Amino acid sequence: MAEAYQVLDRALALDGAHSLGPLAVACAREEVEALVASMGWSHHVSADGREVLTEVLASLRLLGCDAGGAFFAPFARAAEDLAKAELELACEADEHNRKGPAMVRGVLFGVALAALRRMAREHHLALR
Repeated sequence: MAEAYQVLDRALALDGAHSLGPLAVACAREEVEALVASMGWSHHVSADGREVLTEVLASLRLLGCDAGGAFFAPFARAAEDLAKAELELACEADEHNRKGPAMVRGVLFGVALAALRRMAREHHLALR
């Protein structure tokens, strides 16, 4: 368990690239770039987001879980749909271009997404 928590902490702290190994990170980075390209996303997509996903993929492999870039394609499609809906709602709700409420909404939408994923997982575990 200690190793699992260390991997998790490294991924969340964004310092895993140093301890995961350059080959593991390079392989994961290629998969992330392929995923971004397959989504047709702009090359301006967040470098921070790419790095986080790169470290997540490399960390999962370190744990023996081979969830590569292709595994995350449905997550990416769902995230894109959610981002579109979030931006549409934000444009309607924030006519005065206030950034504070938009930031809070962004955090709350992230929490809501995690809660929905948790509920869906619990549902499917119960079905099994």
